[in-house]
Amino acid sequence: MKQSVSGCLVVVVGLCSMMPVAASPSLLWENLRFDEDYRQHFQQGIELPVWKQPLQSVPLVIGGNARLQYEYTELFEPEDGVRHEEKLLQRYTAHLDWYASERSRLFLQLIYADELDANVRPSPVDESNLQLHQGIYQYLTDALEIRLGKQEIIFGGKRLFSARDGTNVRRTHMAFRGQYLSAGHRYRLMAGSPIDNRRGSWESEVNHDERYYHLGWQYQDLEGGYYFYENDDPFVGEGTAYRHMLTLAHEQQLVQWQLNTHVFLQWGRDAEKDIQAWRYSGELVRDLGNDAELVLALDVASGGISDDKIKTFDSMYMRGSFLSELSSFTASNLITLNPHLQFDLGGGLEVKLESSLYWRYSEDDTLYNPGRRQAFSADLEDAFVGVAFAVASEWELSERFEIELNFGRLFFADDLVEQGVDHSGEIEILLDYAF
Repeated sequence: MKQSVSGCLVVVVGLCSMMPVAASPSLLWENLRFDEDYRQHFQQGIELPVWKQPLQSVPLVIGGNARLQYEYTELFEPEDGVRHEEKLLQRYTAHLDWYASERSRLFLQLIYADELDANVRPSPVDESNLQLHQGIYQYLTDALEIRLGKQEIIFGGKRLFSARDGTNVRRTHMAFRGQYLSAGHRYRLMAGSPIDNRRGSWESEVNHDERYYHLGWQYQDLEGGYYFYENDDPFVGEGTAYRHMLTLAHEQQLVQWQLNTHVFLQWGRDAEKDIQAWRYSGELVRDLGNDAELVLALDVASGGISDDKIKTFDSMYMRGSFLSELSSFTASNLITLNPHLQFDLGGGLEVKLESSLYWRYSEDDTLYNPGRRQAFSADLEDAFVGVAFAVASEWELSERFEIELNFGRLFFADDLVEQGVDHSGEIEILLDYAF
């Protein structure tokens, strides 16, 4: 299991966002691929390159992406005598967009990903010999959107669902998603299961042991939702584990700051214990002018396990660079303070400077990595865990080609260092070309 500071601003190459030709209200789902409105191109008679539209009389477009990634990671604790991981990864995708009508579309995407060189054994999240990464049917009007099939899911600021940023093979789900707009109110419905990635060709499969359902509502700056999650094969105990969750989000302007607030309440049962957990996530955002932004973020996720109760918040499919480009831990039994500055320096260059301070919420519980397992074997004594610093840069050289350079360093508290937990860090270089 990788125990590292994982920092990566990943160029997303999934499902492209379809914008209606006529003006319409914005929909809830975030873009999952570079935004190219090919349907509008067809209607306006814009000519695409022959290779991109192989059948000139059919509204069908092909494209893809190539990515090369170098990653050097110092580990918290040695694994089989190895104190660092060094990887050179490659990933290629090819997609097909077929617009069956003005409102409906089929999106297919293949993926091939592997390690060119590494000093450790390949990970399932780094290799996928050849798979259907996404296969989605989408129906879209000014007020209704439906997506059905194998797909990446990102929404809610990655607080519960992300595409597993920082890995070579992104997370997908077999899911149904729908959203409807009426009189300024937005309603959404979702049901699905995650996909378990396998290294072999065409071997990935739906994990039917895990299932989730979601109902959501949004009006202006207020948003609420209900989730139900169940797992027939939980990490601990026997039988089916299940969790209910209520969420509430609000945005408001406070003089020169914007405050974004998210509250989560969880309850259910797991390992013959009742679950009572919660989480608060807040951001204060200020525009500094000159394309610079200051963000003060605080995330508090409850923790603690007693004889009869579990108070550890389950972050579901958050996995990724939420709050920080350092994704060493996940939002379970964790207090994270994350101030950061973002700059747009012009010429396609963006830079993010950040720091993160970590505390345990409960000293009766451990820390968890993005895979929802114990982050390291050391016995934690104090609440304070450590502090991290990172620099993340993204340089868009053209509409298709980007370079990313990320550096992070995590310094642990003295009691952890005395037990053999090392200060750790990561350097990552990523080249991404979309065609």
